[in-house]
Amino acid sequence: ITADISGRITNMNKVAESLTGWKEAKAIGKKLINVFNIINEETRAIAEDPVTKVLKSGHIVGLANHTVLISKNGTEHQIADSAAPIRNENGEIKGVVLVFSNVTDKYAAQKQLKESEERFNLAMQASNDGLFDWNLETNEIYYSPGWKRMLGYEDHELPNDFTVWENTTDKEDVRKSWELQQKLISKEIDRFVLEFKMKHKNGHFVDILSRAEAFFNEKGKATRIVGTHTDISNRKQAEEKYRKMVENMNSGVAIYQSIDDGKDFKLIDFNKAAEKITNTKKNKCGWKYLID
Repeated sequence: ITADISGRITNMNKVAESLTGWKEAKAIGKKLINVFNIINEETRAIAEDPVTKVLKSGHIVGLANHTVLISKNGTEHQIADSAAPIRNENGEIKGVVLVFSNVTDKYAAQKQLKESEERFNLAMQASNDGLFDWNLETNEIYYSPGWKRMLGYEDHELPNDFTVWENTTDKEDVRKSWELQQKLISKEIDRFVLEFKMKHKNGHFVDILSRAEAFFNEKGKATRIVGTHTDISNRKQAEEKYRKMVENMNSGVAIYQSIDDGKDFKLIDFNKAAEKITNTKKNKCGWKYLID
């Protein structure tokens, strides 16, 4: 849309007609503010007339974010635009040209993404899990504030860098993790699941359950690995307490794992009393079926 210095429309194209709901023939001569009706989406306040802004500044100006154009029939369009002065050969402003586009779909997608991210962040905070997001194409990694808090750090205290994970994790566990990650990237496995220990800011170690999945592009190349860390220290402590209790019982205790939907069982552990009763050493028993 073009307008003269009094703010009256002198020209508009077909796109402007479509978005404003005004035909050029009807709009010419009318004040821009009567045709180009814009408001702030959030406050619903009337936005400043772009012609007035250009005449005040003498420069190109842009609309603020969240600007909505209300058409003649009441339809609302999220728009992005700029307005620039039209000057004559002497450099004097003789009018204003307004260029704008409909970004409703783009804005809705961005808004939906933002809401989705907010919901995800709230869910992560509620679950006390930490998130990591590794971009395989740029080799950049992101650790969420919850990921860092698990190790006793505030968000600003740890950089989003691979060395953080490598320096706080046992070297053997790092090696195992890299091997699993390579299998995930090469599609040898569908999901990464590994338990390991990470060093807390205060010096003790935290038991971590790490789970992750890879994302692939249309060519089948892995582009991202996204996963979570869960602090399982309390569970591991309870397991160790239970193991010690069972180990020191006078009665023989054997632990079996169900296989084939309960059709059979495999022996996976037994205590000292069971060793004595069966006259079998645990380290020589291996995985045996219940019938054995």
